Amino acid sequence: MRLAAGENMSGVLLVLLSAAGFGAMPIFARYAYADGANLYGVLIMRFWVAGLLLLALTAWRGTPWPGRAKLAQLAAMGGIGYTGMSFCYFAALNYLPAGLVSLLLYAYPIMVSVLAVLFLHEKVTLLQCCALALCALGTLLIVGADSLPGGVPLSPQGLGLGLGAALIYAGYITLGARVTRQLDPVLATTVICLAAAGAFTLVALALAQLSLPTRLPASLPGWGGLLGVAVVSTVLAIVAFFAGLKRLGAAQTAMLSTFEPLVTITLSAWLLSESLTPWQTLGGAATLGGVVWLAGLGQNSRASEQA
Repeated sequence: MRLAAGENMSGVLLVLLSAAGFGAMPIFARYAYADGANLYGVLIMRFWVAGLLLLALTAWRGTPWPGRAKLAQLAAMGGIGYTGMSFCYFAALNYLPAGLVSLLLYAYPIMVSVLAVLFLHEKVTLLQCCALALCALGTLLIVGADSLPGGVPLSPQGLGLGLGAALIYAGYITLGARVTRQLDPVLATTVICLAAAGAFTLVALALAQLSLPTRLPASLPGWGGLLGVAVVSTVLAIVAFFAGLKRLGAAQTAMLSTFEPLVTITLSAWLLSESLTPWQTLGGAATLGGVVWLAGLGQNSRASEQA
């Protein structure tokens, strides 16, 4: 019993550590941007550094590699899906507060459910519909405001990019669930990161031909932010997430992962002096409450199936 309790507590701490790492990512990115880096500089370095570190980890663990067909599918997930999601997310940070961008990403459970019904023919219960409605209400409150605190206009480009990131992420999850089934998650993430690194490098090379060069940070603080994105908010966050997932299961992990936007909002207020309106704060609470409710319904559904 003590061992089980200890495993549960370590799982909770690992998932919270992962959520804190992911939640700090927009803050790290802002520091890199402020020091002269651009979108492609940040993302190329993020995925090359993270992919190579994860590759070293998989080699150290001796993880067996899948066949060519599965590798090609993983590469497509990284080179298309994760590349598109990351582009939209990091681009949105140029238009909106970091906390707001983080909350917009949590519109993805609504989109995942719609895609699952349309393309995977899954059924949604009445309680799940209620939880999704709460998520939708929260998202509407977030995007319905026409300004930020201080009367700063809310950027339509930022909202479009933030919701675009959520939509691409929803498709990535829906399709990726089948591709990554029975694969080691760290190995799958390694291939996805390296594929995304390759895709962003090719785009950057093409843009360089149009006199749009990739820019990296100019000084140590900016490089600290960039390495924070790659090491703390990608490698450490991913490894901690899967270690916690193994101990807790999917439902509890999903609930605890809602700590991520709270970290982003807190750090952005503390370090970047950013804030949200009361309606946006209420919308964020409703969205995260709906996500926690959905995770709890999933847990209860599996428990009833096992009974």
